[in-house]
Amino acid sequence: MKRTVTVCAVASALVFGACGGSPGDYGDDAARSEATVKSKDDEGSVRRDAAFVYEVVASQYAEIKLAELANQRSRNPEIQQLARVLLEDHTASINALKILARSKAITVPVQEASASRRTLERMAEESGEAFDKRWTDEMASLHKDVIGVFEARLDATQDAELKVYIANTLPVLRKHYETLRQRSDQQKQQAIR
Repeated sequence: MKRTVTVCAVASALVFGACGGSPGDYGDDAARSEATVKSKDDEGSVRRDAAFVYEVVASQYAEIKLAELANQRSRNPEIQQLARVLLEDHTASINALKILARSKAITVPVQEASASRRTLERMAEESGEAFDKRWTDEMASLHKDVIGVFEARLDATQDAELKVYIANTLPVLRKHYETLRQRSDQQKQQAIR
């Protein structure tokens, strides 16, 4: 009987040793498995953060170019002033985001997306009140969409620095959107008269 217990103990030790652990390591395997899942979740979150940064930089380039276009094409001093504010704010925002991206080794685009380029090309052909209306509507729509993206990423990201960037940028975007929406409403009222 003593011999059977000893043989079982040795066999058990050999089996657990061959598996790279000991009888008490089951908890560690579960922890390792949980850590692997968490690591994959973290990797997914990091990829989604990088995609967010990439998309926002491309969007910021488009908004900067649209603001520059408004300064060139609009004859309305209110639109030109609004464009200058947007240009200044979005330039500061993109610069801050590019610094953040560099610190996290995230690759960012060097220009706007091709769809935005086509919008810019179409808008460059317009002038006068038609340009002002289209520009205001386009910028309001862009800001509304970007605010939604920022809010979703703020809730989803686990990156503390990205959260700070988003939290600091959202109020500025909301202010831009509100100003653009009000300007768009004014233009609609003027068109009715």
